[in-house]
Amino acid sequence: MPIWDLLDPTVRTVRGFMRGLVPAVNALEDQVAARSDDDLRRYMLDLRQEHENGATLDDIMPRCFAGLREVSQRTIGLRPHDVQLVGAAVLHKGNIAEMKTGEGKTLVAALTLTLNAFSGKGAHLVTPNDYLARRDADWKRPIYEWCGLTVGCIQHDLSAAERKHAYDCDITYGTNNEIGFDYLRDNMQRVRERLVLRHLHFAIVDEVDSILVDEARTPLIISGFKAESSDLYRTADRAIRQLAQGTDYTVEERERQVMLTDEGTEAVERILGIENLGDPQNLEWVHHINTALKAHTLFQRDINYVVREGEVVIVDEFTGRLMFGRRYSEGLHQAIEAKENVRVEHESQTLATITLQNFFRLYDKLAGMTGTAKTEEPEFIRIYGTPVAVVPTNQPVVRKDHADVVYKTEEAKFRGIVQEILGCHLRGQPTLVGTRSIEVSERLAARLEAAPLQRLALATVFLDKVQNEAKEVGEKAKEFEEILFKSLDEFKDGHLRTMSRAVGYKPDGLDAAVIARFAELLGMPDMVEPLERTLREGVPHNVLNAKYHEREAQIIAEAGRVGAVTIATNMAGRGTDIQLGGKPPEGMRVSPDYERVKAVGGLHILGTERHESRRIDNQLRGRSGRQGDPGSSRFYLSLEDEVWRLFGAQERMQGLQRGWRENERIENRLLSRLIENAQKRVENQHFEIRKHVLKYDDVMNLQRETIYASRRRVLEGDDFGAQVREFVKKTIALKVADHVAPGQGSGSRTYSELVEALRAHLPIDDLYDLEAGDLTEVPLKELRDTLYREARSSKVGAAGLSEIAAAVRDLHPEEARFEELVRDLRTVFPLDAVMDPWTLYGAPYNAVEDGFIDAAVKAYESKEREFGPEDMRSLERMCMLTVVDELWIDHLAAMDALRDGIQLRAHAQIDPLVAYQKEAYEMWETLQEMIQEEVVRRMFRAQAVTVSEESMYRIQSEGRGAVPLIPTRSGVAVTSDGEQVLPGQTKQRPIVRGDRPGRNDPCPCGSGKKYKKCCMDKDERASAAG
Repeated sequence: MPIWDLLDPTVRTVRGFMRGLVPAVNALEDQVAARSDDDLRRYMLDLRQEHENGATLDDIMPRCFAGLREVSQRTIGLRPHDVQLVGAAVLHKGNIAEMKTGEGKTLVAALTLTLNAFSGKGAHLVTPNDYLARRDADWKRPIYEWCGLTVGCIQHDLSAAERKHAYDCDITYGTNNEIGFDYLRDNMQRVRERLVLRHLHFAIVDEVDSILVDEARTPLIISGFKAESSDLYRTADRAIRQLAQGTDYTVEERERQVMLTDEGTEAVERILGIENLGDPQNLEWVHHINTALKAHTLFQRDINYVVREGEVVIVDEFTGRLMFGRRYSEGLHQAIEAKENVRVEHESQTLATITLQNFFRLYDKLAGMTGTAKTEEPEFIRIYGTPVAVVPTNQPVVRKDHADVVYKTEEAKFRGIVQEILGCHLRGQPTLVGTRSIEVSERLAARLEAAPLQRLALATVFLDKVQNEAKEVGEKAKEFEEILFKSLDEFKDGHLRTMSRAVGYKPDGLDAAVIARFAELLGMPDMVEPLERTLREGVPHNVLNAKYHEREAQIIAEAGRVGAVTIATNMAGRGTDIQLGGKPPEGMRVSPDYERVKAVGGLHILGTERHESRRIDNQLRGRSGRQGDPGSSRFYLSLEDEVWRLFGAQERMQGLQRGWRENERIENRLLSRLIENAQKRVENQHFEIRKHVLKYDDVMNLQRETIYASRRRVLEGDDFGAQVREFVKKTIALKVADHVAPGQGSGSRTYSELVEALRAHLPIDDLYDLEAGDLTEVPLKELRDTLYREARSSKVGAAGLSEIAAAVRDLHPEEARFEELVRDLRTVFPLDAVMDPWTLYGAPYNAVEDGFIDAAVKAYESKEREFGPEDMRSLERMCMLTVVDELWIDHLAAMDALRDGIQLRAHAQIDPLVAYQKEAYEMWETLQEMIQEEVVRRMFRAQAVTVSEESMYRIQSEGRGAVPLIPTRSGVAVTSDGEQVLPGQTKQRPIVRGDRPGRNDPCPCGSGKKYKKCCMDKDERASAAG
């Protein structure tokens, strides 16, 4: 064993199971096999009871696996191998099991799911698509039901009731998207009975590398449309078109990042006519400019998306499928629509979101399985805490992995690929061709038709003659060679006729001499007749770009038939084994053609290009050589491939290119290592990007978990009176502190400066004898009334009135602040109904705080007597849920805006991540205060109205634009301000206009902070200067 394996703890784990668990299970096999069906059922039920009585799952694991081995044999006819027992134990320990294709991962998962389902807390099997979830659940259902376990399967079209039933089962199969969206929907529900998920206890993620690495940063988003003018996107698009790459912005293609330079920022400000792009009030422009930049530089038409019938359709990065109905979030889709000059749809507003990374970290125990994960082990450990254990195969892998074939140009590479496909097809060897995109799949498939094949035969034969017998061809040999190197689509009949005379062959791809020579060049001189038939009819083939996974799985299952040619994107059809000879008939273990296919070398894997990740290439290779079957693999590359361009390998190859003919193939291990080193660099780079993004996501994740946990407590609790009273006390205390806390100054202006400010607008010396007395001696109300009356008669403008008001406040700062406090408190609770607030004026700070808190608590107790305890609790629950939901949605938008513009802090030499963490925390503190205050405000304003429960819920379900209705046990509903709501109607929210928002209102700049903590000081300075 290599020394590095001895240092790998997962290797020791696997060896431990092989030496301990496997012999223990095997020792029980005969004893368990001797049991009758009824006795075996009791045996499994007794194990579950034993666990419920205190035995750990580890204690019962060997006996459970021994029983399951026999149950599997009796129900579905499969006996788990020893290595499958090891794989199941690896999963049970919360690891990722790397098991090669065809090793029976589905059965391995069934063993682990059964064991963990005995806890009664639920076990999930997460798959990439609905078809695999349904197939695997139905296939393994007999095993689970034999053991007394229930099985559910989540499909996209299930109702809420059906979903709840499926999640309540002991074992549940579903896709990552369905389970993730159910989690988000649960955290938007306002009625306990509508929750579908229970606690996330244990999950096995199938194809774990695809879900937890490739799609890790993909956020699950529940959104609603918001009114957004498409003009902003089109204006941003026009602005970006005026910028120059390098001067105005930089693009890091490998990091998928684009950023404005200082010159670009100034150019944008000039184009948009704004002063400072980094100003909080311009956050919206930052968002639109950034998304427009990404749309133009990082997203390419026909690669990242296509335009079909005036609609931008996303192309899946990993499968190459068109993702109809899916849209990029955060305005990116709209920016691309503006770029392509198609209709710009409304931008969506995020109502709830979570990344797959953060969702799967919610499970108490997480495991996964795939054929390729070891290369990503550092990421799995760092993010999920799940090491990768390589489980040995049941039979040795005998697949031959050939060295890469490298051509100078892409055209030469495609010709070489088609020739290899032809050779395999004629031998009867099935071929699976892996591509990086649908576009490449379709181009390659077109070359397998009869006409292109005939042109290929002519080009190959003519080129051989021109290069190897140049003297016979004559002086035009060089010219002919250049023509023959062109794309086959560019061949003209005239060219062929001219060359045919020189090379001595007819310009006919079906000519006997041409076919005979072509067969020799393919190394198959005895296959002339089948080659002639193939050139006449084309190569039969399947292209895997189906929209439906079930059809995809059927095609891939038949890819092992004699001479079959299947072209697929690298990731398509995962989860389905390719059996040699094709899928066997009912009742047979292997196909009748199995031995024939085995004799010609098994399944041949042909890669058309290296992927950026070694793991994706290994997945493609892993389709061949299952369960000890023969097989082979080879990758075809060209110097024009994407991976060479991205990582600068082309420069290293310049010396090699001299004298390299375009149709000359090179097989060199050194080139393969060069590619692998480039792949390692990009893997590390992508990991660093995901790790960096996760640091930002973790900030949001902590806030989301806190909000959702408190929301769930409200939804499932019964008594919220103490919590709302605490809200009342904190809200009043904050308001008192905002207005009259000790140490608050009286402003920066002196008395004489204040008098001069008044003289600028009013005849102040005619109104008061300033030599005989001080204006500070005039009571505040009298002074204000006198000055305002004079201002109106003198027709003082709005700016003057604002200055007069500021001066009056500064002349009586303590009284003015107390007056503002009273006015503010009146918006929260009926202050005057329980006390005369001015009795507290001049009292010590603590006395003021205690007095107003006592008054608010008394008012709340009076409100509870009005409603009654039961209805008050229902009112509290719905009010708290409504407020949390509304403000959380606004908070998500504000956090998106913050994150969108945070990179601009780098220009000021500030770490964007540190700035994001700091400001996100401030916004979180503000959110908590706003939730408390809004709950208190709505509770005090609530009044009972009569409305049927059916109408109440219908109105409530109409969306966020309606004022929430709060259900009570007595069939009464309330609105937030007591107005009656008739069935079928919704009350419009009032639109408040004024010179300035309240101190505690959200700042209108969109920062997510309170006005007093954001732009209030700036506005007051501007007002004073104005």
